[in-house]
This record gives sequence, C-alpha cells and structure tokens, in this order.
Amino acid sequence: MKKTGPYFAVVDMGTTNTVLSLTDASAKPLSSVQGAFGVKDRAASGSRDVLIKGLKRLLDQAIRKSKIALDRIQCMLCAGMITSDIGLVEIPHLTAPVGIEQIAARVRRISLPEILPAPIICIPGIKNNVAAASMDTLGQMDFMRGEESQVFGALQLYDLQPPITFMFLSSHTKLIDVDENHRITRSFTTLSGQIFQALRFQTLLASSLPEKTPETIDEPSLLRGIEAGFADGILRAALMVRFMDTLMPSSAAQRFSFLEGNLIAADLQAIKNSYPHMRARLAVLGNQFRTQAYCTAFKHFLDPAPECIYLGKNSMDQTAIAGVLKIAGLLY
Repeated sequence: MKKTGPYFAVVDMGTTNTVLSLTDASAKPLSSVQGAFGVKDRAASGSRDVLIKGLKRLLDQAIRKSKIALDRIQCMLCAGMITSDIGLVEIPHLTAPVGIEQIAARVRRISLPEILPAPIICIPGIKNNVAAASMDTLGQMDFMRGEESQVFGALQLYDLQPPITFMFLSSHTKLIDVDENHRITRSFTTLSGQIFQALRFQTLLASSLPEKTPETIDEPSLLRGIEAGFADGILRAALMVRFMDTLMPSSAAQRFSFLEGNLIAADLQAIKNSYPHMRARLAVLGNQFRTQAYCTAFKHFLDPAPECIYLGKNSMDQTAIAGVLKIAGLLY
C-alpha cells in the first residue's frame, strides 16, 4: 500500500539519550530510532551544533527504516530537555496549573533546514507555582519537560478521567497531579531511579545483584528492604545487600527486591512528608517490575493506598507520541 501521510517526526530528548519516531496522525509509530546524545552534549561542547547533527542523523535513519520521503514529513514535534537552556531552543517553563490549551498556545515554531525543511515545533515544560523562590520554599519547587506531553497523551489513549495522579518510573520517580479540569497542577520528583542504577552497577553491590532485572518482585524481601530503609537510611540499608550475599542464604532476586525496597523507602518518606496530594487513582508509566514494587509498597505503607493502574510496558513511548500530536492539534 502506498504511503501518503501526513507524517510527523516526534522527538523526545533527555540528558543522555534522544528518541525520534516517525508517525502518522493516528500516533502509530512507523519507525523509531535512538541516539546516545542529549543536552549534556550541548552543555559539554557549548554549541547546539551537536544536537542539530544528531537529530539530522536520527531523522535520516528513521526515513531509511520507514521508506517515507523527506518531503512527506509535515513537521518535527519536540518535547523534553530539548527546550531547556542547554537544548535546541530555550522555552521558559509554564507555571501550573496548566491545561493543554495553555501549552498549545506557548509552543515555539522554529526553522532549521539543516535538519528538516518543514517547521520544528517545540513544546514547553511546566513548573510548580511557588510564591517566591527561596530556601524557605525550596521543598515546594519542581518542574518537568516532556512528561506534560505524556500526561495528555495518556489521558487521550487510555480514556482516563481526572482527577488522577500520574507516576513516572524511569531515571526519576515523578508524581504529577491532574485536577478535575484536566489541568496539571504540580509535580514531585526524586532521583531514585538514577540512584538505584548507580548502586546496582557502580558500587560493590554489583557482584551481589543479578545482571538482568527479575521478572517479578520477591515481596517479603521488598517489604524488609523498605523497613530497613525507614529504620537505617539508604546508606546503611543498601550495604545489607552485601550482608545478605555473604553472611546468610539468599538469592540474587531477593537481594534485588531488597535494594529496590531501600529506594522506595526514601520515596515513601518524601511523599509522606512533602506530597499530601495523592489522588485515589494512580496511573503508572514505566517498567513492570518497578510498577509492581511501588504499588505493593503503597498498599502496605500508604493510608489510604491509591488504586494503581498500570499503563503497560510501552506506555512511555506511546503517550509521548500521542501527547505532542494532541498538543499540536494534529492527532486524528
């Protein structure tokens, strides 16, 4: 069947990686490629040329895979760190509460024929509404770039009815509140994903943990890991993974769940102390293991526990594509 379009290039740029997908107006990806570059490369080089060349390279790869002609691509839609001060073009954060109409009104259209003859549309992020930025209000601050598109994509794809909390489990743990008027009202972020990866691969714990993530959690080990995190703090509790390996019978899967519990304990403590906004329903995006771990933890340690709705292993990518198309008014 001949491909006729219209087609769109969708870019999600992070700190270290960038994903580019070619899609039609139904948000169905026709090809997707990933590059090991992001805003850290611009920060290191001092020039956005590294991002321009990287995006052109990814676009060429995606075109070859999909066999879609360059002139059939109507525009490039960009979200994520690409709109930060070390991205392709800086767009200031919008201040919550923000609905999709407000985001659409503040997108930036730029022209970079070095990448694509068609327009490039960049989507701004959102920051919490804090009266005055100071050390006294530091705990109220938070922001996002990219997740705002995924939230509105998820509302579209999964027919979720607000009010609802979204939880993203990736390099960060991020909670995002959506009120009954379909507005993002605030976010709350921790570094738990990055810290887990650092402990797993870059400390002496690496030899005590499996190379691959287990398929399911070991619930007793997870809960004991949470309790240890509460009682002893992550720096002591994480070392107990080594004790489990050398001083007692345990499996690598048990130790993995125990360490996950240590990090979840830190997130739970932060949520209990600083995020009294959890809705009755919680939509989760991320891998299945971490979703299972967090939802189990919430059931045991949060009162009331939210109803967890897992959106699936491909939800991050699917919602990102649908979200930017929805914001740009191009989703059919």
